[in-house]
Amino acid sequence: MRNVKNIIFIIGAVLVSFLLTSCGECDHIWRLTAGNCKTSKTCTICEMTDHTYNHHFNPWTAPTCEVAGNGSRTCTRSGCNHVDTRTTGFGALGHHFHAWTEPTCLVAGNNSRTCIRSGCNLVDTRATGFDALGHSGNWIVTDTIYPATSTLTSCTRCDVTGLQRATQIGDRGPGGGIIFYFDSQGFSVTSTTSAFITYTAYYLEAAPADMETVMRWTTETNQDLTFSVIGTERHLGSGRNNTALIIAAEKESFPDSTYIYAALACYNYTNNGQSDWFLPSIGELSEFCKQGTLFNFPINGWYWSSSQSQYAYSHAWMQTAYQSFLSNPSTNAKWFEWNNSFVRAIRAF
Repeated sequence: MRNVKNIIFIIGAVLVSFLLTSCGECDHIWRLTAGNCKTSKTCTICEMTDHTYNHHFNPWTAPTCEVAGNGSRTCTRSGCNHVDTRTTGFGALGHHFHAWTEPTCLVAGNNSRTCIRSGCNLVDTRATGFDALGHSGNWIVTDTIYPATSTLTSCTRCDVTGLQRATQIGDRGPGGGIIFYFDSQGFSVTSTTSAFITYTAYYLEAAPADMETVMRWTTETNQDLTFSVIGTERHLGSGRNNTALIIAAEKESFPDSTYIYAALACYNYTNNGQSDWFLPSIGELSEFCKQGTLFNFPINGWYWSSSQSQYAYSHAWMQTAYQSFLSNPSTNAKWFEWNNSFVRAIRAF
């Protein structure tokens, strides 16, 4: 009877063990098997097998500014060739600099900077763009006695006001125009008429804009006739006298005309309290046309000068300032005086 009970107990234990194994609730008893980098364990009851790994790798090679790190590494244990990989974090970093120190009106910026990543001392440089900017704004001539003085109304960069310096090309002149020529030695504004007295000037100032319309050099419109002005010159300093000569000749030739021709338009022009404007000579006009960055010249526009041609009747000298001619600012031509062209008044002081 006792043997029967033992047999039943053994059968029951085996059945319970089978049920536990089948439903995954085995109380595993592991048998370990160690390899090179892999440790395996097998349950002595249900024979389940599990593996753990203990590879040994060298540290990842970190990327630098210019060199990428490694994207893979191999286990260093003898006999194990397992490869570990990464998909991100190893690309070259690129240099990292502090922002450039930008220049101010009076202080230059930096022209070199060093990479701030640890271990990298690469120096980045720039060849331009770091010089002190200088004050910017409207410099207005406030004292015309040579050397003239210009005053800054308000700097557009730093808001400073009231600064003064010697007058330069590009400053706003006493007549509200723009200074386009300067000669430290001075030049003679010569008079051969009673219109004004000869004097020495140092600056040429152009009116702020062209005359409102294009106009002829003379009142004359008959191409069969000739209008001649005796004594006009081409050199710098002769424009004011040329203007007086043209007006005198016009009054004699066309006493009843009311047409406003180029020289008369400049003579009649006033601005900012100044009334000593004139039509520039071809030499003065040439200097005006060199300053392409100061004036908004009309496309393919030609300007009249006060210099009449001595080689062709009813012709006067004119010049273009359009950008296609700026490489040769002396580009000028003679043209029939009854044609229309642009006019800009100037003055000398």
